Amino acid sequence: GGIAVFNLYDNRHGFRAPARFGANLTTELKLLDGKLRPSAKVVFAHQEAELWNGTLGDEPNYARSVVLAGLGVAYQFSEVWRANAEVLVRLADVSKSPSFDTPGQISVGLNRSFDLSQRDDD
Repeated sequence: GGIAVFNLYDNRHGFRAPARFGANLTTELKLLDGKLRPSAKVVFAHQEAELWNGTLGDEPNYARSVVLAGLGVAYQFSEVWRANAEVLVRLADVSKSPSFDTPGQISVGLNRSFDLSQRDDD
């Protein structure tokens, strides 16, 4: 999967937020009739530098690219509810930036799915 966020204009103070790009590759196993799903993931994330009136301004260039990898697990405990947890660690910095100096990330989630195509008269 992938995502890109572009900011098309400066705010009234001349600030333009940085563009962000991300891509990931995930593989997942289905165990226990698909209820338990361990996974492995590799993530590439990039953030451009912020701009002030079209230039970098007085701050250093905080553009950064990083590669993360990790493991996760999800459990489908009902037809519509799923819980998940994931740990990602930094494998490589493609560029250095003190603003995002982190060893990785931990995420925990609870998801509910909805069938928007289902009609009341079905």
